[in-house]
Amino acid sequence: MKPTNITIVSGAINSGKTTKIKTLIATYKAANLSIAGFYSEKVFVAKELVGYDLILLSSNEKIPFLRINSFGVSNRIGPYFINKNAFIFTDEELLDSEASIVIMDEIGRLELAGNGFSTLLTHLLAAFKGELILTVRDVFLDEVISHWHIKNPTIIKI
Repeated sequence: MKPTNITIVSGAINSGKTTKIKTLIATYKAANLSIAGFYSEKVFVAKELVGYDLILLSSNEKIPFLRINSFGVSNRIGPYFINKNAFIFTDEELLDSEASIVIMDEIGRLELAGNGFSTLLTHLLAAFKGELILTVRDVFLDEVISHWHIKNPTIIKI
């Protein structure tokens, strides 16, 4: 069974996709709706962007995700090294979730190459029965929709 509704928040880099997601999260929490998932948060050191953390919605736990400095043996995306352990936490957060709303921030180049959250997204698209909300950079929007055969998503352009 596919999700009942798929919403994609789309925009350019630094356009406010995650800010929109945070607004939606606050609205859902205020309405006592059950939500699960994660959003990304920039990490700065002395005003310099050094990476991103993932914030798990069930616990508000911060998981180091992308960093300029290596996590040891890890892959890269752009200038960042990827903490592969972050995927364990997101899988635990979402694979057996009974939430009515799931949020994934963000789906992009890594997933289109079959990495990152690709397997998790594929699973959710096949098995999750609630509302699925994704963020996708505008340059990847059509490709993400086509790649995962997403039918009639609601698009929120930022």
